[in-house]
Amino acid sequence: MKRPKIQPLSQPAWHRQPAAQCAAIFVFSFLLYTNTLTHGFVLDDIHVIVTNKYVQMGIKGLPGIWTRPTWYADGGYRPLPATLFAINQAAFGTRALAGHIEISVLYALSVSLLFLLLNRLLQERHAHLALVAALLFAAHPIHTEVVANVKSMDEALCFLNCIGMMLLVLKFIDARKWQYLAAALACFSLALLSKETAISFIAIVPLMLFFFTSLEKRRIIRLVLPFSILGFAYLLLSYLAIGSIKGYAADSIINNSLLAIHSPMQRLGTAIFILLKYLGLLIIPYPLVHDRSYNQIAAMTISDVGFWAAFIINIVLLGMGLLFAKKKSIGSFGILYFYITIALVSNIFFLIGATMAERFIFIPSLGFCLAAASAIEMMVRKFRWNGKIHALIVAGVLVLYSGMTISRNADWRDNLTLFSRDIVHSPNSASLNASLGNMLIITAQNSSDANERAQMLLQAKQVLLRAIAIYPAYFYALGNLALAYEFLGDEDSALIAFKRSIALNANDGVALVNVGDVYFQKKEYDSALVYYEKLVALDADNADARFRLANTLTMTGRYDAAIGNFEAVMKGNPQYPRIKEFLGYAEEMKKQKIRIRQ
Repeated sequence: MKRPKIQPLSQPAWHRQPAAQCAAIFVFSFLLYTNTLTHGFVLDDIHVIVTNKYVQMGIKGLPGIWTRPTWYADGGYRPLPATLFAINQAAFGTRALAGHIEISVLYALSVSLLFLLLNRLLQERHAHLALVAALLFAAHPIHTEVVANVKSMDEALCFLNCIGMMLLVLKFIDARKWQYLAAALACFSLALLSKETAISFIAIVPLMLFFFTSLEKRRIIRLVLPFSILGFAYLLLSYLAIGSIKGYAADSIINNSLLAIHSPMQRLGTAIFILLKYLGLLIIPYPLVHDRSYNQIAAMTISDVGFWAAFIINIVLLGMGLLFAKKKSIGSFGILYFYITIALVSNIFFLIGATMAERFIFIPSLGFCLAAASAIEMMVRKFRWNGKIHALIVAGVLVLYSGMTISRNADWRDNLTLFSRDIVHSPNSASLNASLGNMLIITAQNSSDANERAQMLLQAKQVLLRAIAIYPAYFYALGNLALAYEFLGDEDSALIAFKRSIALNANDGVALVNVGDVYFQKKEYDSALVYYEKLVALDADNADARFRLANTLTMTGRYDAAIGNFEAVMKGNPQYPRIKEFLGYAEEMKKQKIRIRQ
């Protein structure tokens, strides 16, 4: 018996109005993150915005932003988001609200453009798929790390411009007007200047054209050529500006635990296992944690079940993507898109600055959303469910994802909230334990309640000891542990911890100044001098360090040296608190010493 032909899923009238759908998607995407608008700066926002001297200079800092590493001395070249932060600084000052509004708007705009792109690619073949995939992307909780964290403007700008680029490439193919190609290249330039991982879209453009157009391979190659040239130009610009073509390279075991794995096969196996963890979080986005660094993810060996599970699942998925590419299935495109866009941050081909991070699958998650939307539609067609059942399935997933997103947003209110929540799910992260300890110390110092202050300091001591137990050479944790001991009144334990920190990192300025301060308070001035002199040697322009040195020299009767250092402080900072008073005291003591001699 001949099977009846399956009819396309029915569409309501509003579903045939892309402008209305776009507006609805924009509003939905923005509303998901409205509870982040009252949040402050968290995590890397501090380094990227609050203490970034070029950003803090506002418009005057733009030359520095475009000619130096974006965030840190060894950071990547991402001048576009830093430029936006500098403009915000000039217009609004160091306020988080502007950044949170901007990144939420950018996200909503990205999802709206994504819908237009998918609608154009899928056209009438899959009536509901473009809308479902866009809504799944909008609601997916894995994106909270990007949208709730202002620093991740780099990810948001990169994705927005990559989607815009692909839309304009299709416009160029449809209209054959060169201005569309020029605009596409401009968008790609902005994407590259936002984050270097945009370079993977040199492979995504031909993949899109192969799957969704009838262009000949020769024409696809010709069309991709200018994007390849632009990618090379970005790498050259990056090298000329900062002396490197890399983003954030692996430089610390604390940030990327794969550096601690010396066997290449174990390192590769662990990276493949992490890919499986990413896939798991895309399907079931729980628990969400901002830090999975050393030593939260164990090294995988060839005898581990986890390695083989990861290897087989990834190979099967990649094989399916390649096998069904001939049929140009949407699921196949989603799989290949995922693996291409995650390749540069997978730690498989080269090590990057982190073991694993949810922000790394912000862009690759589109592949999952496409494949998931396609799978739902295939189920509906296979079992001949009506449109209501289809809508109920999608609505159920969206309600679940939306609730998880809104709930997770609340964790990003401030550093103490974020670290306290995430330590539950990432207890073996040395970095997270140390960060929580540091925030507990800061919060304790700002508390007027003596009992609360003591409780926080004891909790800080506990998590910092755990951080050191996980990674004994962690000088940052040792320095904070010493501070906890000092504020608890245990000066001897504080000195031991500070000295251990300095032994591991002779340039630890915080430890040097604190050891000096402890010895000064104990009136062991000669011992204090040793550490203050090292501190000044590290940074001769550090007024606080030089003032401490000068004051200690006064206490030891070395008045000429004290006066010279006080004068150096006053020359660099005439308004330094009580500098004239201390200088005058040293000069008076010198005169008295001369009189006694006479």
